[in-house]
Amino acid sequence: MHRLYRQLEILRFSVLCIGIFFGLLSHAGEEPDPEDLAEKKIVYVEPSNISTTAVNGEYLLIPYRDRRPRWGSTASIGFSNYEPTHYDPNFTSATYGQTYSQPTVPLLELQVTVKRNLSFGSVGGEIAIGQYQNGHSDPNVTHSTLSLTPWRIGAVYAFDNYSGEPYVVPYVSGGLYSMIYKEVLNDSANGGATGNSLNGSSQVAPYFNFGGMFTLDWIDRRAARGAYKDSGIESSYLFLEGRTYVKSSNARDHDFSNPLSLGGGVRVEF
Repeated sequence: MHRLYRQLEILRFSVLCIGIFFGLLSHAGEEPDPEDLAEKKIVYVEPSNISTTAVNGEYLLIPYRDRRPRWGSTASIGFSNYEPTHYDPNFTSATYGQTYSQPTVPLLELQVTVKRNLSFGSVGGEIAIGQYQNGHSDPNVTHSTLSLTPWRIGAVYAFDNYSGEPYVVPYVSGGLYSMIYKEVLNDSANGGATGNSLNGSSQVAPYFNFGGMFTLDWIDRRAARGAYKDSGIESSYLFLEGRTYVKSSNARDHDFSNPLSLGGGVRVEF
């Protein structure tokens, strides 16, 4: 229950950041006053990919399907409830679940995708790096901290062109990942590291991903237009996804596989 509460707190913080982000964009993207322009004898010229016909007094972006270029990219930040439940701790014979409780820092991840936009969707390559830490070991078992830095590279297909303005974008991806790990034995008396540690990285292994992106542009179309004009942002999304990490085929590797981890975050498309 406490773990679920932590994840809800992280999600609430993400939504707050989105609100602040769009508020700033809305303020930055406000139109000049027509009367002020007339007095100064200045003509306001709309940028490309913005309709020349006002809708409810506003000049909005043309549909996503029509404005997106041949090549595009996305950047995202997210988190997930992944835990290496099959990992064997180095400083005890107990299991991961017996040694560690909830993570100190859940798996946070940055991802960048470069994609080729097609008539029926888009296909691209993704690269990501993350950070996970668990220092909540049971003092009756051992005093240790486990840190993980996963990186992955793969291919992604998104169904993002089935309509002029897709509100939900399903996607699938897969590729290879490796886990850089470090487990440190702590000094229970002084609260610091003893110098005993285990370091390494796992052999590359497959991962599989599926999820959905939910567009945010409809919430404030003026802010979306301002984001496009000022930063070239084609669209902004919240995303939810599930991921499976497969165990490395190297018998000497630690097992970082998992049946399914759930995550989400914020993604912007350029």
